Amino acid sequence: MTRPRLKWSHLALAVAIAVAGAGCGNSSASLTGPSGSGGGSGARITGRVSGISGLAAMAPATAIRPMAETSVRVTINGTGLSTTVDGNGNFTLTEVPPGTVQLTFSGPGLNASITLSGVQDGDQIQVEVRIEGGSAKIQFEVRHHENGEGDEVEGRITAIDASARTLRVAGLLITVPESAKIHRDSRSLLFSDLVVGQEVEVHGTREGTGFRATEIEVEDHDD
Repeated sequence: MTRPRLKWSHLALAVAIAVAGAGCGNSSASLTGPSGSGGGSGARITGRVSGISGLAAMAPATAIRPMAETSVRVTINGTGLSTTVDGNGNFTLTEVPPGTVQLTFSGPGLNASITLSGVQDGDQIQVEVRIEGGSAKIQFEVRHHENGEGDEVEGRITAIDASARTLRVAGLLITVPESAKIHRDSRSLLFSDLVVGQEVEVHGTREGTGFRATEIEVEDHDD
């Protein structure tokens, strides 16, 4: 009579282990991708955050720590995706779902967000984020589309070489051929109309460490 009981006991133990294993699998998935992502490729966002060291003065005395030890996290709202900013201010997020993506930076003295719109599957996105006064602002953004739509650079012009027809956006050298379209909304502009400090959105292709523009749109707003 004891043998059937042992069999049922073993069966119950096997079921319990299977259920526990399934639960662990679900927990792990929530750390590596958003709910319902189905393991899709998504986008990859790499970034660098500056200004973190200035948060120490804003945080409670018990929370003041060196930058390398400050627990600043980057979270994509509405998903289980998050990571920690390292001691050099760098972070990487993978399997980011397409659409409008909001990144929230949280930590001692910090709770701020930035928004990236039009994110597509396969995008490779690089951002530089500046933390000032507990708020976050995108300094520049470089985006590569895997679907063949080309690349984009968005930020402020930091230097212009009129003779070479080049400009720099956040240190990235951009070549502007005569064929490139330059405009503000529907108004056409000349290369000579570009000035240092303007915020621009540049479309084109990466060429090694530089960029070749096909279109430059001067933004009206000044954030």
